[in-house]
This record gives sequence, structure tokens and C-alpha cells, in this order.
Amino acid sequence: MRKTVSTSAKGKGSKKNALPPPPPPVIRRVDTVEELELEVLTYAGAAMVVVVSPLTPSTTDTMITALEQLNSNRPPLLADMHLVVVYALESTKDVCQALDVSSLPLVRSYVYGDVVHEFTGDSKEKMLLLATLTATAASQKAALLAEKEKQLRAEADAAAAAAAAAAAAQAVAEV
Repeated sequence: MRKTVSTSAKGKGSKKNALPPPPPPVIRRVDTVEELELEVLTYAGAAMVVVVSPLTPSTTDTMITALEQLNSNRPPLLADMHLVVVYALESTKDVCQALDVSSLPLVRSYVYGDVVHEFTGDSKEKMLLLATLTATAASQKAALLAEKEKQLRAEADAAAAAAAAAAAAQAVAEV
């Protein structure tokens, strides 16, 4: 759990207990289909994949710079989002085929492994908007899954209580 600095008058000036900000999460480079599955397709949360080509260095630089800025200035909503880059190379052909890449640069976002948004082009603004929309969708899905889990636990608890009551009633009947 992270400590926070109080902004009240009482806590002003006291930064003894303040922790430095955490380092930004990393941008993950994916080179294999297995890494894609691990970092994106089976990830329980939001992920953004950016596919770029070293053959277009200015576009690649623009996209990587935008991704680095997004990574280092993440708002709390994007804290758990996996940011992934794929370089379209001969060695990553299988990854590009798995992503069904048809044009570059490609930005695609996922929520719990499902594609939710994508665009082609080098718009930093679209990338930020896409990241925000995706993270919001992931948090909504997480809340929905938590509610379903809560309902399943309540149903299991009710079934266990009913079974215990039936067993107790049978024990009383046998006496």
C-alpha cells in the first residue's frame, strides 16, 4: 500500500514519510506469439499494442515517443495497462500474422484479451484517447466480474447453508 502526503494544514511541510513516485511501468516488447498471449491475449485487464516498422523511421520514432510519454505520464486509470510494442520484422512475422496486421502503424487495444478499439496512423491524441477508453472499459469489466464472483459466492454460501440445515434437520429427525 502506498503512503500519501497529506495536503491539510496539519501535514504541510512534513515530507518525512512521503515516498518518491513509483517508476513508470515498462513498455513491453513482444517478439513471439507466446509473449503476445502472455502480455495481451490472456491478460486480465487493459492492454495496448502498437505495431511499427523500422522501415519508416520517422513514423516509428513518433509512435515510440508517444508510447514512452504515455508510459511515463500515466494517470492512475492507466496504471495497470500493459503497453506493448511490436516491430514488424521478418522475425516477428508470426506475431504480425496473429494480429492480422494489414497496415502500419497499428494501434489496437484489448480488454481481457478482446479487441475493443483500433486505428492505423500516427496520432498521439488518438493513442491517449484509446488508452483512456480501454482502461475505463477494463475497470468496468473488472467491476462486473467482481460482482459476478460475489453473486457466485453468495449462491455457494446459500447452498452450503441449505445443505447444513437439511443435514441438521435429518439428524434431528433420526433422534
